[in-house]
Parts: sequence; structure tokens; C-alpha cells
Amino acid sequence: MPAPLPGYVFALVAPLTMLPFGAAAALWLLGLCAAVALTIVILQRLSGLAWPVVALAVVSGDAASALALGQLAPLAVLGLAASALALRRDRPRRAACCAAATLVLPQVALPVLLVLFVHERRARSTLVAILLVAAAISVAMLGWHANLEYLARVLPAHALSERNFVRQLTLAPMLYQLGVPTRLAYLAGGAVA
Repeated sequence: MPAPLPGYVFALVAPLTMLPFGAAAALWLLGLCAAVALTIVILQRLSGLAWPVVALAVVSGDAASALALGQLAPLAVLGLAASALALRRDRPRRAACCAAATLVLPQVALPVLLVLFVHERRARSTLVAILLVAAAISVAMLGWHANLEYLARVLPAHALSERNFVRQLTLAPMLYQLGVPTRLAYLAGGAVA
């Protein structure tokens, strides 16, 4: 601590700390593999493409490296895909609940939740409830001071540190790669994220 993760993510992984490292690592990898597999199934239903094509696209993307590194991205991608499927089936509250999984990566969650809030009136109360619960869990896990430090110092420093990471899912690295000066790219990315 501090880490570039919100407190509610610590609550998600806290139960794993009760296990021996090998068991926790195996369980985490199994969960990430399940998230990737479910994402493939959902994207196949959304796209109508053959599942091997979808599987190849998902696994050859970030899934392989995320699995190797134990990253949170497969959970966020699963949430995004499941939210899209729920919206296609005209289930906006379910879409909001699925989109909550994107909160493991705040830089992914913010635009997803904002668009859902603006464009789907029926999901708004569910989204507000989800955000209030996430905030309460964060405060319960880390306290007020750590959460304020996360928002004021850790999150901006983390965004700045990843400005040259071309596979980052935020605006600032993309602007930086296009030649925008570091500070301006960071400010523009922060204004959007």
C-alpha cells in the first residue's frame, strides 16, 4: 500500500490471502481462465462468428498475457461482454450489474459506466447502488485516508507511469504514442478518465 488499485479490489482478492500461496495462485488462474472462457462464449453469441474464430481473437489478444501475469483484465473484459449481451436482450439492470465487473480496472469502468448511465435510464438506480457499495467497501477495506491518497496521488501517478505502455486501455498512452507531449497527454487523458 498504496497500490494502483481501489479498495474494493482488495476486498475481492482478500479471501485468497487465507490460502497457501500455491493454492491461491492456482485458484486465481482458474478464475481468470473461467473468465476468458465465458467471454469467448458471450462474444460468440453476440457476434454469431464460429467459436474457434472468437477464441483465437480473445486468446491472441490480451488474454494470454493477462493469464500469464495474473492480471485483472479478463474480469473486466468479461463484465463488458456480459453487459453488452444483457443490453442486447433489453435487460439494462442486469447490464449494469455485469458492467460492475469492469470496476476492477477503473480506467475501463469509467467510460463504460458513464455511457450506460447516460444512455440507459433504467440502469441508473442500479449503477448508483453499485457505485455506493463499491465506495463503502473501499472505505471499509482501507479507510478514508488511504482512499483519498489513492484518488489524489496514486491514481494520477499510476496513469503517468503508464504513458508509454502502448497496450494500456486509456487515452493518455494513445496520445503520447501519437506524439502529444507527456504532460498534455496526461492532462487530456485525466480529463476523460
